Amino acid sequence: ALSTQTWPPREIREIGKWQVRISDGVTYRANSVFVSGTPPFGDPGFEIDQAIEQVEKIYAEANLPTVFHLVHPMYQEFTDYLLSNGWKEKVGAAFLVCDIESIPEFAHTLNEKKLTLLNESAPTPAFLALHNDEILESIMNSYPARYLSLLSDGVTVATARMAISGSWSIIARLIVAESHRRQGLAQILMQAAIAISHGEGANKICLQVDLSNTGAQALYDKLGFRIHHTYSFIERENRSECAC
Repeated sequence: ALSTQTWPPREIREIGKWQVRISDGVTYRANSVFVSGTPPFGDPGFEIDQAIEQVEKIYAEANLPTVFHLVHPMYQEFTDYLLSNGWKEKVGAAFLVCDIESIPEFAHTLNEKKLTLLNESAPTPAFLALHNDEILESIMNSYPARYLSLLSDGVTVATARMAISGSWSIIARLIVAESHRRQGLAQILMQAAIAISHGEGANKICLQVDLSNTGAQALYDKLGFRIHHTYSFIERENRSECAC
């Protein structure tokens, strides 16, 4: 719910308790069926195969592939059902949470590494260009957020988007330029995000990480994050676009 609210799709259609999210096709979060309701299949209000057929018609009309967003372990049986019927897992990810109990010190590290931290209310061209995110600008601007950037010699080398919802801070698009990886920049940016989140009134922080990204998982573990749940994006067709 936090992810959908702060990374909003252009349109949400409801089939029972399923949310059919439709945008422009470049991000799974905004272009997938979020399943909720009683396990194993949620509560779509129809027999499961009929509900899937209805969803596929909606996405076909939108010229998009059908993707299911399934939380585990609650909907593991649904995941297995789709996989046994020719669907494929495109992404396996973890939703991580952390209580903000102390404010990390990062100013000294910024000075030591000669980095500049920008905290802006909209994504700049440099923020978007770091990961070719220009196509995501409309989604980013659909919910108020802060856009954090680390600059080295005036060049943007790391970015993160931070959105506040109640007592929660939701982090997305944490990206470090290939030329500056393994230099501790992701940790600095997360420490800054935690401090700024606290200043904005949040006492909890969360984010999503691909289960295959062991380096990022190690960083978040070090910062005190824990797994709240895991989930999969399941799709009938193969696709190579960003699944963030």
